[in-house]
Amino acid sequence: PSSASNCAAAIPTNTQPGTAEGCAKYVQVNPGDTCESIADAMGIDVEDFESWNPQAGAECYNLWANYYVCTSEPGECSGNDTTSTPVDSDGSPP
Repeated sequence: PSSASNCAAAIPTNTQPGTAEGCAKYVQVNPGDTCESIADAMGIDVEDFESWNPQAGAECYNLWANYYVCTSEPGECSGNDTTSTPVDSDGSPP
């Protein structure tokens, strides 16, 4: 298995305090995005998204537009590109 250091994407400079470090992928939050819309767009469970992004709050009312959030388990190698990908409020790529 690969180590987390080989899997982690570069941490964007504009992440909210509390965002998990060492994530394999980050996406930019757009106005109107929710934890559910981002999780759906990225194919992950909302519970996982919330555990990697506790700063979003228990009801996901604290996502900051234009900031990046973790969308892949810290240290997990998915084999996917680790570039940041914004999603629209409906969960689709722009």
